[in-house]
Amino acid sequence: MWKLLFSRSRMVSDYDTFLQGGRNRRIEIAPVTNLSSKLTSYLCFDRLTGMVALHLAIKIHHPKCIKIDTLVKLSRDQFSERQIAAMEKNLMCTLSWYLHPPTASEFAYSFISLLPGEVTTPLRGEIFEWSKYLTEISVYDSYFVPHRSSSVAFAAVMNVMEDMKLFHESSSLHSFFEREVGCHLLQLIPGSEEVKTLRKRIRETACATPSYSPPAAIDLIY
Repeated sequence: MWKLLFSRSRMVSDYDTFLQGGRNRRIEIAPVTNLSSKLTSYLCFDRLTGMVALHLAIKIHHPKCIKIDTLVKLSRDQFSERQIAAMEKNLMCTLSWYLHPPTASEFAYSFISLLPGEVTTPLRGEIFEWSKYLTEISVYDSYFVPHRSSSVAFAAVMNVMEDMKLFHESSSLHSFFEREVGCHLLQLIPGSEEVKTLRKRIRETACATPSYSPPAAIDLIY
């Protein structure tokens, strides 16, 4: 994407140069021709980038993949299979192959699956549904953008289990979750300020949502 931004800044720069040189009619034709050529190349680059980005998104999020020769036909033969493949590789390398990072809800599901056997399957499902809801509404708050999705998920699951009265700070389940998930997996310090702040912010975001009501307490403490 940085190349796209660079090309657009270059296009603006060329256009400014053209306007400044336009006062002299004897050199007006050359800039017009040059600018027209560059505008065409920039537009082609934008179209190719957008088409390949869409192709990658379909590959990741849709079960049925579109073949490259189909893209060639959709572009009305403006781009070849080789150009599309080269741009796809360029995009993936530019993004360092970070094409499909796990979401906070996916992290929450993984964390809940690590709970001890005493937590029944139906109960895990309920914990996940509430945790998923909290992670989804957190997407609308820009506060969570710089934080890792795994940390947001960890804080959301802790809030849910606390609201359901499944554990308190001195319970074995609380100790297990902080030790096995927080410390060993996420390298979080027990009782860290980051987790406390995230939990508080998630709770505030949830309470500010009209459709939210805390989960019912479960008569079970480990």
